[in-house]
Amino acid sequence: MRPIGYGAMLVEGLLALMALTSVAYLTRGQYFEQLNAGATPVGLFASGLSSFTARIGLNPEVGMTFFALTIAAFLLTTLDTATRLTRFAWQELFLPREGSGKKVGVVSKGVSNPVLATGVVVLLSSYLAFSGNAWDIWPVFGASNQMLAALTLLIVTLYLVRKRANFWVALIPMLFMSTVTVWALVQLFQRNWGSNTMLVCATGFLLLMAGALAVMAVWSLKTVSKKE
Repeated sequence: MRPIGYGAMLVEGLLALMALTSVAYLTRGQYFEQLNAGATPVGLFASGLSSFTARIGLNPEVGMTFFALTIAAFLLTTLDTATRLTRFAWQELFLPREGSGKKVGVVSKGVSNPVLATGVVVLLSSYLAFSGNAWDIWPVFGASNQMLAALTLLIVTLYLVRKRANFWVALIPMLFMSTVTVWALVQLFQRNWGSNTMLVCATGFLLLMAGALAVMAVWSLKTVSKKE
């Protein structure tokens, strides 16, 4: 588990550095100038990386095609994962908790049918894609993704505290991730207040979840200290 988990973390960090490096060669003005000229974020990403690989002998056009294909593969994988996870969440809304002893009703069984649940997810996703509203919630995707990382680090921190191990290796990055993520959500909330109801609701919900996680963490630490 350790080499796989640690290796995955290193690869994910490398991907983040590549994404930053691909756009770091552009100033903010140049970035928006190229966007206004018809370039897309995916095109700028591929162009940025191909400009670096060209210095080691790779043809820039071949590099752009390769990196654009890589991005498309990432997008397709993310779409597949998100669709399955959303379908699972939809089913769990209507199915009784495992081990509760409750019987599954006819309505719950029908609504939670895998085919129907998948169809609902695909229809909602299609609406967001073709209506253009997907871009409204896109800014909050990064924050929610990093909040998931902060939650993982929080769980690891609590586990290490209970085991009386060195918990600082998880606590410090957890505090950093949580602070940056919450601050980004606050900025999004303030910026879109009164102009974008969907984004305000999404950011507000995530802020509430962040607060709930903080309260649960403090409560868990107090429980540990009382047992001692």
